[in-house]
Amino acid sequence: MAAILSASVKRWEDFTIIMVMLLVNAFVDFYQESKALNAIAVLKQKLALKSLVKRDGQWQQLPAAELVPCDIIKVKALPQMEWVDYRNPL
Repeated sequence: MAAILSASVKRWEDFTIIMVMLLVNAFVDFYQESKALNAIAVLKQKLALKSLVKRDGQWQQLPAAELVPCDIIKVKALPQMEWVDYRNPL
């Protein structure tokens, strides 16, 4: 809108500055979006495909997609941490 207004009153310096700022903003936005998508892809690769689940009183290794709300799972956040039991919050 500001670029159109500047062009209509023939303030070419303002028009040029506004257009350059819009182009730089578009480039930065595209760059940040691509970095965010790459970060999401890396996080998806690191997701656990299998879970250690306690069902029927026994620990079983099941695909993470098969978890249900009543499952008790073991979570290990870091290699140096101990296993901790948590109820699945789903």
